[in-house]
Amino acid sequence: MYGELLDSESEQSVEEVVAFLKAITDEIESGEEVAIEFDGKSVTVPAPAGMVELEVEVEREREGDDHDEIEIEIELEWLVDTVEPNTESVEDSDDLDEESDSEQLELEDSESEESEEEVESNEPEEDSEQDLEIK
Repeated sequence: MYGELLDSESEQSVEEVVAFLKAITDEIESGEEVAIEFDGKSVTVPAPAGMVELEVEVEREREGDDHDEIEIEIELEWLVDTVEPNTESVEDSDDLDEESDSEQLELEDSESEESEEEVESNEPEEDSEQDLEIK
């Protein structure tokens, strides 16, 4: 139903990386939302309210005769409540033109299809796992 929300990579100065990581930790600590802005893209997810699974991987690989590459991957995972799509319809109004009515019908049809797909899915509806991977 969801999937990868943000995946980007760019070279940054040490100061920029430190500021980025501090911003994420501040967002997590706030307990509200985690807003991540990176490489001109952004995503906001609910902050963890309970336990967080932390995975750390450190690698060192030969990159040439005179240097190695160090890679540190930090992955955080937590569960959040599943947000149900808003299926409320717009109240009928004489002010709505035919185009707006048509757009509302298309919206309701697409929400209905999404609802049917969710019923067919075997995924739990109460919680969803939130992945946050930093490379």
